[in-house]
Amino acid sequence: MALFHGIPESACFRPFTAVTGVRIPLGTPAFPGIFSSTIGPRHYLPVLMQKPGALRNGAPFKNWDLPSALAGVRSLLKNHVDGDRQFAKVLVAVPGHGVAAVEAACTEALTAGIASGDVILTVLARQCEPVAPPSITTPDALRLKHEPVADCGRYDSIRRVA
Repeated sequence: MALFHGIPESACFRPFTAVTGVRIPLGTPAFPGIFSSTIGPRHYLPVLMQKPGALRNGAPFKNWDLPSALAGVRSLLKNHVDGDRQFAKVLVAVPGHGVAAVEAACTEALTAGIASGDVILTVLARQCEPVAPPSITTPDALRLKHEPVADCGRYDSIRRVA
């Protein structure tokens, strides 16, 4: 199997002599830095909606230090049948809303005693609602001199004429 641009896997971790004549010690990868990078769990968040079981079994998520509210939601959702899928919904909202907003929504849901993905997403949506604009007072020049009257009899009389 080729790992990097057609280079076989067996050659990637074998000691070799470079063009300069310097021998690279045994155990050093042939391409240092390429295969040794660490990618955090946030990198895998888009995958969680298709594979929510990765939260239980995936290596990046095993020892993930979550903020306290998120950890509390995760521990409550572990008992649910679809807890992984619900928690994945919450985590997928992090890139769009930010960790602080998601954590605040989780705290509000935990305080209410209802921890589910849909409830937390609803709290997030409520937090993002725009503030109602202030009421505008109507100037006196634009006020009606004769307020319209709701008179169904008048409407019926107009209808009979037509």
